[in-house]
Amino acid sequence: MQRERSFHGKTVGEIVQTLAKVAKLSPVVAPALARQVVDHIDQTNESDANFLTRLAGQFDAIATVKAGRLLFAPMGAGLSASGKPLPAVHITRQSGDSHNYNVANRDNYTGVCATYQNTKKGKKGEVIIGERSNLKTLRHVYATQKAAERAAKTNWNRIQRGVAEFGITLAIGRPELFPELPAAVAGFKPAIDSTSWIITKATHTLADRLGTVLEFETRLDDLGE
Repeated sequence: MQRERSFHGKTVGEIVQTLAKVAKLSPVVAPALARQVVDHIDQTNESDANFLTRLAGQFDAIATVKAGRLLFAPMGAGLSASGKPLPAVHITRQSGDSHNYNVANRDNYTGVCATYQNTKKGKKGEVIIGERSNLKTLRHVYATQKAAERAAKTNWNRIQRGVAEFGITLAIGRPELFPELPAAVAGFKPAIDSTSWIITKATHTLADRLGTVLEFETRLDDLGE
């Protein structure tokens, strides 16, 4: 069902709680996100699911339903439906038929710059996350400094998460694996084995036998804030 409404000066926790109540779900919001204040956001001719996905995108988070709960948590945090950390799965080189690993091209960005309209000074202000030597500058001009800070941090986290990617085709399918599960791998080169991974995509197929292809990216706790 598509809805039209606005939220002004509400926290993420309050917004998620409102949507969860309509869907008859229990809201579970990561504390660091629950306290974030959204100055203003409109839901215009948009389903609750699409609106939540868009809201999550602003905070580099995920919004998903698990076991009757509406979970809103940082992308790559690896949380269960109750909001608690998920146990890590273990993948060895012997588990797979083939694998791939690459360091993604970040265009050598060292930081992100977001601008905002400074109404007190009558000019634009800027927020920089990271170092100035080679900045990625966001095109959008944000209404407040807080919104600019949030956007800069979100984009910097996305750039950082793209540093390393890993994928493997399992020799024997594992249908119990799903996105957001933390993973530890062994038997590969040190750069792979020493990284804390999280499953970002799990593709299960059933032909002659059950097959599973997993894609991973670096966990947030390996990246820092």
